[in-house]
Amino acid sequence: LAHPPSPPPEHDQDRCTATKLSAAMAAMEVSSAANDGGPAALQLTAAGATDIGGGRENQDMWLSWTDPAGSGTAVLGVLDGHGRDIGRLAALTGRDHILQWLSDSGNVKVLRESPVESLGQLFESTHLAIKERFRVSLVEQGWQVEEVEEGGYLLKRRHAHLPWICVHGGSSCSLVLLLDGTRLLSANVGDSSVLLGRIRRTGGVCETLPIPENCMIRLADLASEHLHDADINQLLDGGATSSGSKKRSRAFLSMLASRENSYSSEEYAAPSLSTPAVASATTSSAASALPASISPEAPPSPSKPVAVYDRRLPVPGETFPTPTPAGATSSYLLFCAEHSPESPLEFERLRRVRPASSRERRGHPELLMVYDSPGHGGGGKAACPPIFELNPADISQLPTVLNKGRYYKNVRSEWASLISTPRPARFQDALAFTRSLGDLHLQSYGVSYLPEVFEVDLAALFSSSTSPATPMDGSPGERESVVLSLLACTDGVWDNWKFEDCINYVVDSNVLAAVHESEPPLAPGAVLTGDVPPVGSTIQSAVDRLIAENARLSRRNFGSSADNATAILAYLWR
Repeated sequence: LAHPPSPPPEHDQDRCTATKLSAAMAAMEVSSAANDGGPAALQLTAAGATDIGGGRENQDMWLSWTDPAGSGTAVLGVLDGHGRDIGRLAALTGRDHILQWLSDSGNVKVLRESPVESLGQLFESTHLAIKERFRVSLVEQGWQVEEVEEGGYLLKRRHAHLPWICVHGGSSCSLVLLLDGTRLLSANVGDSSVLLGRIRRTGGVCETLPIPENCMIRLADLASEHLHDADINQLLDGGATSSGSKKRSRAFLSMLASRENSYSSEEYAAPSLSTPAVASATTSSAASALPASISPEAPPSPSKPVAVYDRRLPVPGETFPTPTPAGATSSYLLFCAEHSPESPLEFERLRRVRPASSRERRGHPELLMVYDSPGHGGGGKAACPPIFELNPADISQLPTVLNKGRYYKNVRSEWASLISTPRPARFQDALAFTRSLGDLHLQSYGVSYLPEVFEVDLAALFSSSTSPATPMDGSPGERESVVLSLLACTDGVWDNWKFEDCINYVVDSNVLAAVHESEPPLAPGAVLTGDVPPVGSTIQSAVDRLIAENARLSRRNFGSSADNATAILAYLWR
């Protein structure tokens, strides 16, 4: 997901209208027991566990919530705080605000009817709740606190004669949503990834199933959809001078100020699996499709102009995983967005939000996107080597990833990378991903608290016709069923696993037999968090076993620097 569709051969094809999007996803149907006798609603069971690692404080949080009204709606979430002094506060405030928001039946009703709009409101209100909690907590500790008017970030100091200190810290947030037992969505900011796997049970035999092509669709990217109609060349030319940069910065900061408490669904209307407007911009066989700005809550209007999307940005309606020439399949689906500093899509978004002010960095975002390089010199993170290189003949094209990192951050051989404020910045700041809740100072440079939203095709995922992979364990039998496994984890888990190994680790015939046949699904109104002692269920034992194995791997890989690690394991079946 960190990589965009292959660029077209001609530059003027970078922009595409929604009517040119392929109709590959038009056949995706939302299963509903209430509509025409469709398949039964999904059943869900879940449990979570956490480990402090080698740190002094656990800054991870997780939650599991089911609708007390019995609608079949459930939300799972993981948050990973960062910041020495306020990282735990950010994650804790975020988790508690999400649960409080879900406790309002009016919010849940809108979430079920208009999930994209509701998720925008939820992430924004959670971000603002974290900001306010930072302020209140600092004042309670005796700090003087000031909010910078242009940018909206917080400063603190102990006494009037001391200099101001910038408040740094925030949290990732990844949510998985089961709506009415018939739709499965995800929304995230940051690097707490979600994996989805498919398991076929035949009697006592469990075997992994490959992930079907084009079974996941991007419903919306709430942070970039308003940027698609921007003239990139004009933006870059305006940002190449100090006066242009100041004008651009003021416009961006004004937009930030006006957005607080005023999230508009009209600006971010999105396609839906229940609408034939969804399609992939990467498929060459263009078939007719309705404008991708259509959503269930916003019916199509004949007078509304056709939406135009720029494929250098995340395109609503794009589907994953895309077909491979060799027909290779995978045992897992990355059911979230990848907000890595190595993402060309995030590079494009950031430079449209706040382009670099110096002529030397024309075409780049004001934020530096660099490979982490400890001991690189006295320039701090701003002195680290760049991730991207632009084509000097046309800087508006997507950049080239140099792939010249200094060290790997995990066992999947991914480079350690960062975004960093430039050297002239009043306060130096850095972060390992491009979107976050909190991180108020970096938000003024283009880091976003707004998520990408995805949905999966449940009809395709629950089909057992796909050729299976190798049986995992168990003995032969006759009864056949498909179960989905979900893993939502913080990077303290993902740093120690290859994705396919982790998704295979949770395939256990005894666990699946228990959760599918004997143990009941999560009851309406059930709320689980790390604060509550776990129930001695089979799935709780399974996630505890995963976290224990991760702790062993983390000590081997990182020693005393092992990160906090948190996982939610869930199974879904019909």
